[in-house]
Amino acid sequence: MKSFFISTTICVCALVIVLDLWLNLGHPLAHAPTASLDRGEIFTATQEYKKVAKAPDVVLLGSSLVTAPVMQADAILANQPISRFSQRNCEFLEAALAKKLDSHDPSTSPKIFCLAVGGEMVSDAYLIVKHVLDNKTPSAIIYGIAPRDFQDNIMPGVQSSETFHVLARVNDLPDLFQTANLTWEQKTNIFLERVWGLWRYHADIKTYLTLRAKKLLEACLPWVMFDKYGETLELKPRKRGQFPEEAIGVLQAFPNVAVEHTSAEAARFEYIRRYNPPNQKMIDAEFEYLQKLLALCSQRGTPVLLINMPLSQFNKSLMPKEFYTAYLNRLGSLSKAYDAEFVDLNKNPWDAEANFADTVHLSPAVSQKFLDQVAAVAAQSSVSIAIRKSNQSIAVIKQSIH
Repeated sequence: MKSFFISTTICVCALVIVLDLWLNLGHPLAHAPTASLDRGEIFTATQEYKKVAKAPDVVLLGSSLVTAPVMQADAILANQPISRFSQRNCEFLEAALAKKLDSHDPSTSPKIFCLAVGGEMVSDAYLIVKHVLDNKTPSAIIYGIAPRDFQDNIMPGVQSSETFHVLARVNDLPDLFQTANLTWEQKTNIFLERVWGLWRYHADIKTYLTLRAKKLLEACLPWVMFDKYGETLELKPRKRGQFPEEAIGVLQAFPNVAVEHTSAEAARFEYIRRYNPPNQKMIDAEFEYLQKLLALCSQRGTPVLLINMPLSQFNKSLMPKEFYTAYLNRLGSLSKAYDAEFVDLNKNPWDAEANFADTVHLSPAVSQKFLDQVAAVAAQSSVSIAIRKSNQSIAVIKQSIH
């Protein structure tokens, strides 16, 4: 019995290890019909970045305030739908910047990759720079930043973001535990998620098993009906439709159709919650992450261009008094301290109400014009110097080959 118990224990441990490796290396849930970490925007975007043969000249960081104009501009340029998660080469911005730099050789035209994702906080941007751009460092970074990246009452904390769940490692936990007010139970849970794939993916596995069980019951018991979404997107018991656990198809950006937006009224209530009341501890923690990001880029020799993204005048009116002024002052101080460049585009004419789909996301009609302005700013910044140096290196390599 003792030998049987030992051998059984060894087999169980071996099976757990194999399952853990499968989840962490094989990412089977990326192909499952359910919403999961491995089907999300940050996972897909970083996987696409790994496929790039050579580090791009520029990487874009930021939230949906960045992805919206980029995706909308590229969809209009292509005149067809594009995948919002996997189409990450910023073709319109590349062309606009090449024009500003007078780059006529396609082989030396700037390559721009978008690692901005919806809901990206500054702490998320830091994790991307630290873990994704470590072995494939771009020549420069353009970071489209905004007040919500520092102050968001809808976010429970740094540890709650999808980027943290996908990218964070054990060595990121000391910073988190020092700045966040977490219980011992929460710290234990976060630690286990970093070292044990089965624990990190337990919610995704539960969702997948729930979906399979529902479909099996529905096939075996024809009279059973589950809540599903129909054509009206109303969730109610029905035989045909989509289960809430399902993730069917790929999110796309369509030409001249706004992405990442709600109604203006819905955005108003949402951002009142996000901005009020100010969470000074969160703001300070996120500015600490920005300091670490700029310090890391300075250490790697990667110039950073911070662009204050446009918000409608109405959205800015929802912010608490003095919050926005303090935000601008701290951005300016940090930029000077680490030789980063800061350009404020959150002003006339970009903050006009007519430019927005929902008071925060730029509409398709102005997306290309705005990115053309970003290209003009980048062409006058250290970003252009870094790109030209990279292009000179390519020219030298070509000459040595010939």
